[in-house]
Amino acid sequence: MKKTVYLIAASLFVAGCHHPSVEEMMRKSYQKCQSIESGHYEMTYLMKYMSKPDTTITQYVCEFLKLPDDTLFGFAFHSQLENDNGTVRSTLYTGNELVRYDDSAGTITSCALWMDHLQNIQHNFLFFDPLVRKNSRPLKNDEKLADTAYAYSMSTDRLNGRTCYRVNIIGPTWENKMLGMKGIRQETDIWIDKKSYIPIRYAQAADIVQQGDTLYQYEECRLNNLKEDANLTLLNLESIPKNVILKDYTPTKSPEPLKEGEVVPQWTLESLDGDSVSLADLKGKVVLLDFFYKSCGPCVAAMPYLQRLHEQYKDKGFVVVGIDPFDTKEELFEFLEKRGITYTILFCNKELPTQYHVDGYPNLFLLDREGKLIQLYSGYRQKLNEWIEEELVKQLK
Repeated sequence: MKKTVYLIAASLFVAGCHHPSVEEMMRKSYQKCQSIESGHYEMTYLMKYMSKPDTTITQYVCEFLKLPDDTLFGFAFHSQLENDNGTVRSTLYTGNELVRYDDSAGTITSCALWMDHLQNIQHNFLFFDPLVRKNSRPLKNDEKLADTAYAYSMSTDRLNGRTCYRVNIIGPTWENKMLGMKGIRQETDIWIDKKSYIPIRYAQAADIVQQGDTLYQYEECRLNNLKEDANLTLLNLESIPKNVILKDYTPTKSPEPLKEGEVVPQWTLESLDGDSVSLADLKGKVVLLDFFYKSCGPCVAAMPYLQRLHEQYKDKGFVVVGIDPFDTKEELFEFLEKRGITYTILFCNKELPTQYHVDGYPNLFLLDREGKLIQLYSGYRQKLNEWIEEELVKQLK
């Protein structure tokens, strides 16, 4: 979990030698990073999501040039990433347009035409933040790095042959009642080169309790190489290979939702137990279809409520069916068992959500006894519980 980290000042004195306080050391690091106007860096990014057992590894190579007047990123960049599966993608931002491409095709998005869209997606791009951002994570541009909610310690460490200051920060616990989540540990480590004051690694770890299940999430950025001088020829459109075919960005139109009163698309799907279940088999019952996946926070938040509906109304002609287009049986079995989910779970490919015009998760479809749509519910909020049950009681009379 990503949390803003503020540090209180302290001074360490060892054997009569003065060591910088955390505040002094972090400020020097921030000032050094901000003094670098352009550069080339290579970074390894590790991410272990709380909903996944494995850690993904991504390699980044990036040229950057800071643009003080730019309101989108604040810097031009040409970044190439390679996932651990060998997939390579590139992104170029000139200050006037954003281009995303692979080895044969790409999309060019004009800032003048699509600034709102670019602002909405800018969080999807990853960088070694301390080097490029004015208000960087985990270093902050604050007059006082003070927040007593955080506990910290500073030590000396060796990393990749360098002597580093290592700052360890323990954050406060937190709770999101709507999503049924509680953070019981959030910890950040920052390694800052003792000579240059440039951070060469930072990592954030969290333990989270979600509906009785303890989950672990970890994120780490490693700076493998830095040159304080960018190849500026890579920061313009001419740097894109001639064989790459570019098309202008066009917004994706959300599909029109299914209409109330119409018969929804039919399906036959495999269950968690390997059985075959079809919608036709459920004719004569009131059915609630829930399109979900396990790493969707709102989807998981809705599960205890759907389980309660299942237990309360299953003997009155009501069926809850969860439909998962993303996860495997192996990934989902233990996840459901820990949460006590006993209603029917089915697996589908990506075509079925398209047929149902699903444009976000969770998407819930309440069907009458003839398989016609009564009501569509998008997303999860606490009021949703009341809305579904109110309509459900009417249908079961």
